[in-house]
Amino acid sequence: MKLIEALEVSFQGARREEEAYPLFLACSFSPLHLETFTAARLAQALPERRIVVSHGIFGDLAHNIHLAVDQRAQSVLVVLEWFDFDPRLSIRSLGGWADSDAILDSAELASLRLKNCLSRFDTAQIVISFPTLPLAPVFQAHSCLQGAAESRLRQLVSDMAHWAATQARVRVIHPDALAELSPLAHRWDIKTDLAAGFPYSLGHADALAAMAVNALLPATRRKGIITDLDDTLWNGIVGEVGPENVTWSLEHGTQVHGLYQQALASLAETGTLVAIASKNDLAVVTKALERTDLVLPKEKLFPVEVHWGAKSESVARILRAWNIGASSVVFIDDSPLEIAEVQLAFPEIECRLFPKDDPAAVLGLLRWLRDEFGCESASEEDKLRRQSLEQAQVFEAEGSKADAEAFLQSLKATITIQEANRANPRAFELVNKTNQFNVNGSRYSQDQWQALGERLDDFVLTVAYEDRFGPLGTIAVMAGHVREREIYLEDWVISCRAFSRRIEYCCLWSLFDRFNKDAVSISYRPTSRNGPARHLLQVFLKDLPAEAGAKLVLTRDEFERGCPPLYAEIHEPGRPNRAAAQGLLSGSVPAAK
Repeated sequence: MKLIEALEVSFQGARREEEAYPLFLACSFSPLHLETFTAARLAQALPERRIVVSHGIFGDLAHNIHLAVDQRAQSVLVVLEWFDFDPRLSIRSLGGWADSDAILDSAELASLRLKNCLSRFDTAQIVISFPTLPLAPVFQAHSCLQGAAESRLRQLVSDMAHWAATQARVRVIHPDALAELSPLAHRWDIKTDLAAGFPYSLGHADALAAMAVNALLPATRRKGIITDLDDTLWNGIVGEVGPENVTWSLEHGTQVHGLYQQALASLAETGTLVAIASKNDLAVVTKALERTDLVLPKEKLFPVEVHWGAKSESVARILRAWNIGASSVVFIDDSPLEIAEVQLAFPEIECRLFPKDDPAAVLGLLRWLRDEFGCESASEEDKLRRQSLEQAQVFEAEGSKADAEAFLQSLKATITIQEANRANPRAFELVNKTNQFNVNGSRYSQDQWQALGERLDDFVLTVAYEDRFGPLGTIAVMAGHVREREIYLEDWVISCRAFSRRIEYCCLWSLFDRFNKDAVSISYRPTSRNGPARHLLQVFLKDLPAEAGAKLVLTRDEFERGCPPLYAEIHEPGRPNRAAAQGLLSGSVPAAK
């Protein structure tokens, strides 16, 4: 982005009348163009928000971080450079370079002080950029050598970066990713550094701003990969060469297929769904998938669609089994024809060609997959995702053959409802990603979600589920605030993995029981995808408005008249365990057995 464009975009973003998105830029140098580019990149990423970027005083990073803490900033960008560890590392200082030990001792103290400052944040989302500029010729070793003093300094900074990366609400900008946008030799504008205290070239300021905004506002993680087999997951046509002769190893010159398997296995460990869509003979494929040297174990694959029909038919069945939208899925095949056929049937799916004859392109594809599906750490719900979908198929198969009430009663379900807060990452994730059972489809930025928690009567409840088929993890969130006579339910979402178990009725039961109010006021807005939520509300309230912004009031009596039998046992920490329908409301709900 050019500076003149950034000035215009940031100016327009600051003039918007919508809700403000505040960012605190903490650095010790003059923020100048970095502030402009950051505001512009934020304005592009958040077109519905008014962008407000603030900063502290020149020359004192620790003070500026304390200022951000005192202002309870929700989004903070901390930009460190070498001179933040010791002023003598700046070309604006003439403090002397002869005593390298003194510089290093000072840098260690500065590192400890900065860690203490950063540890004061409790709710803010923090992005940190560690030094990006070349070091001035401070140390005595020849420029082609990294001497002991410089090694110690770099290790100190590396240790601090590692510490920061382990903190719950801190994201560290990756130096290699930044280097792809901004080569080291083009970053430092020495003239403006000396004249104005701003050390960056315009190109580097823009690149750093872009990286910071991407870190603050990461794109929604995709959910599933559908992959071909022949000449994609492995090399060779399994129906022609046989299951024992398809390869994916360095020995056979087919290492790229092994790397692809390895990447899929790694992503599957953190909750990415991986399915197969192949035109093949099922018996032959089954034997190939049973090979013990597969890098991607067959247990990680669900579902496996193997037949001679169109690939788009397989994709349609996989999407139904996963119960997710096409836009959350990537389809990978080595055939341009198959890709075109799937793309025509599902325009929202991201289709990628597997470049089997170009190792560099394969590695690029794996990096792209990491960016689309990767996460720093997997939650328990991520790890349960594939298992719970497989269980859902068994659940539906058994349920279709049995009497509905007898089947639900046989589940021996346990629902655990816990008080949480706005810092709970799973609650924030569910509210922002759930579409089908979502009473209004609302989406929040981190600062908007956190701000709601400042009300004294605010509540966030998470709901976990388990039955004889296994645990589903945390699958629902209820959030809102309590008024004098009613509960105001602003957000209510339930994962599609938990449908058909009457969990939604148990949620309402728990709200009435917990808060002992006469009514629940639900913030309802119809969307193109929240049919399951609408269907539940119509059980109690026949005429739902077609317009957005309605507040539907469900009384305790209306709920009890419309509620079907409930059989789950409710666990709520700090309260006695009990069945959801033991008549604790008014006695009219059928008793659990």
